[in-house]
Amino acid sequence: MGTAGEVPVAIDQTGVSTRYVQASADDRSIDVPFQHDGQIVAWAPETAFGAHPRLSCCGVLARPPSWGQLDFLLWWRSPYHLPPLVTSSPVGTPVDQAGQLNQPTTTRLLGGHSLANGPNAGGRIDFGYWLDTHQQLGIGGSFLALGQSHLEFATDSSTHAILTRPFNNVSAGQAPLADALLIAFPDESTGRVDVRGSSRLMVAEGYLRQSWYDDVVTNIDLVAGYQFSRIDESLLITSQSTISSTSNLRPPGTTLDVRDSFVTRNEFHGGLIGFLTDWRFHCLTVTGSVKVGLGNMRQRAAISGQTVIGDSVTSFTDPQGLLARNTNHGSHQRNVFTVVPQFGLRSAYAVSDGFDVTLGYSLILWSHVLQPANQIDSDLAVNLSDPLSGASRPEFTFKSNDYWVQGMTLGVRWSY
Repeated sequence: MGTAGEVPVAIDQTGVSTRYVQASADDRSIDVPFQHDGQIVAWAPETAFGAHPRLSCCGVLARPPSWGQLDFLLWWRSPYHLPPLVTSSPVGTPVDQAGQLNQPTTTRLLGGHSLANGPNAGGRIDFGYWLDTHQQLGIGGSFLALGQSHLEFATDSSTHAILTRPFNNVSAGQAPLADALLIAFPDESTGRVDVRGSSRLMVAEGYLRQSWYDDVVTNIDLVAGYQFSRIDESLLITSQSTISSTSNLRPPGTTLDVRDSFVTRNEFHGGLIGFLTDWRFHCLTVTGSVKVGLGNMRQRAAISGQTVIGDSVTSFTDPQGLLARNTNHGSHQRNVFTVVPQFGLRSAYAVSDGFDVTLGYSLILWSHVLQPANQIDSDLAVNLSDPLSGASRPEFTFKSNDYWVQGMTLGVRWSY
């Protein structure tokens, strides 16, 4: 077609006049028919444009010196993987079998399977500027934030007369035996259980953008830079019981409040490499991106618990819960090498010169993420009312997993 540094202008060889605007140093476009394959194209010096041009609804356009993209996000997160946290049994179940996971009549009210997250809204902005007049080397940055995701569960003894929190009893070195903490039981106690979870995510990037391949229809740019991301999650389990039986070791009216908290933070710092590409078809541009981050993920987990036993006269507080005890509580952290691949596909429709509306899909994956539910050890050496004995369980062990976010993007793109 021509040589690098030249731009196409329409030449009519049919004898019919073709209207176009003569290029000059101040011109940004030439008015030519869009169907460039249906006409003959000749080549002229690039002084009118200063860079390789683009075909669009508005004519042949130079690559603008700066760009920007603003997106509304509707994305999904990786599902929650919760161990069994709350169980129930039919009325009439013996108290020593109530809510235990090895009983066929036990119902799992929460946990034991994956819980899908609903879509969350968010936003992303990307912007940059070409550093040279030929638009070969540019600098850019982006920031993404996804709205907070919530897990909310609550039930009480008015709905489930038998209400329990299950665990595996490994006291005195014995093989794990199914057991449960009674929250509510007919003629014994009433109570409730609340479970709350949250997830927050943000990603920031700074990069250099180098033009690698460029013609009227297609361009491919290489990108390299720095990426930061953070994923914060929490899981809080609380239960309240009120003794109603006179046969209990504690007098009627005694309350038992148990709280377990699991909080994780994942902070990624790494290098970023990849490429961006555009394909132009009339007024439509299809943009693809493939990038990968390589670096360090700093993982932190904070575990705490509390039990408060009280009556009308006195109360006692123990800095342990059911699943968060003195054998696994505290702050834990480590560093792990992590890979963060990204994929994006977007279509952009030109509304006017330098302004597009866009619709697309994006996916980001982290290879190592610490989540609260995975840090729960359901093997307990003893129940709450027993003195500590036997194996030091629950114990803390770093357990990370893949984590992804994906979904649709709707936005606007501008260049000037």
